[in-house]
Amino acid sequence: MKRLLLIPLLLTFTGCSSNLIIKNNVGEKILIKNSTIESQNFKKDDLIKLIDRRIKGIDSTVIFEQERAEWASNMIEEFNKYESKFYNDYRNKTFINIDKLKEERINILNYKFALLENNSDITHKISLSFTPIFIDLNNNKEVRKNKKIYCFNPILEKQYLDLWFDLSTESEKELLSSGLNFSEVCSKYAIFN
Repeated sequence: MKRLLLIPLLLTFTGCSSNLIIKNNVGEKILIKNSTIESQNFKKDDLIKLIDRRIKGIDSTVIFEQERAEWASNMIEEFNKYESKFYNDYRNKTFINIDKLKEERINILNYKFALLENNSDITHKISLSFTPIFIDLNNNKEVRKNKKIYCFNPILEKQYLDLWFDLSTESEKELLSSGLNFSEVCSKYAIFN
């Protein structure tokens, strides 16, 4: 009879062990159930796509800046000496922007070539989505909205880690920062190969 009572108790404990409870310094908790976790792996090919997206953005910005410089050159010819100084300064600043963009493009391409030569097929980052449950001091539970974070592979080279940050959009950078804030979640659920 005692064995029959222990089986449900054992199932209860093992069922909860896959969940994660994060406690803050006040004693409030966040419960993350294993069943709500969804993950997606990102490897070097995904970083290369991000690099290509940035290069495409630089190329279109350079074209736009070149058109502005050409417009300023046309204006210099049309206006008097005082006004042409304004357009000349404007054109020179545009050329400086173009040079900076071209330099950035070269640097990013060098990273891309280094990535292509790298034979490593490790997972760079993992996206984790989960539904946290907030538990207050009175043990009242509140299901919060779905949360998404990015977790980086601890053995990822710093240059690639920096690239993920530098080339990400602002909303992606927020997800990267969230991964740092939820390090317990990353440690438990982000399984890198």
